Amino acid sequence: EIYQCDWSSDVCSSDLQLTYKFRAAISPKDIVEEILVRDVIDLTWEVQRLKNYKNKILQLNQGTALEKVFHQIFGYGSGKSELIDKWQKGDPEAKEKVNQELTSRGFEFSVVDAMNFRLNIGDIERIDRLIMQAEARRMAHLREVQRHHSFLAEVMREAIAAHEDSKVIEHIDEN
Repeated sequence: EIYQCDWSSDVCSSDLQLTYKFRAAISPKDIVEEILVRDVIDLTWEVQRLKNYKNKILQLNQGTALEKVFHQIFGYGSGKSELIDKWQKGDPEAKEKVNQELTSRGFEFSVVDAMNFRLNIGDIERIDRLIMQAEARRMAHLREVQRHHSFLAEVMREAIAAHEDSKVIEHIDEN
């Protein structure tokens, strides 16, 4: 079986579900189509992983962005480090206090997201390029699957036409 899974069980389960969905939609007829389907699935997972990586990078660096925003708004040595540490640990009171502090200065939390974007734009751009490349490769594979199907359909049409032509000739010869 081509569909071997070597990832964690959750990913493996999702991978197999996606595999079966693709196979049901495409109905690969031979090993070439099986390989093309597998490649499309792998590229689909690659795109998804890259998108997840981008989100994780932004999530991981949100605390740094909050620090930068607080330093710009309140200045260094403003005593906000403890609040930021608690916020990074997920403390609900700290989250509320951070929002209050930002609001008191006329900002929304989206300013932190903007700073996070600014701090990570290089990584985001590189990941976006990788995503575009993987999507382009996936589209090329999908076109190849379509071309392969079209080729088989044309071969079958020609075989049917040849068969029908021979039947017409046989019928003419009989008369």
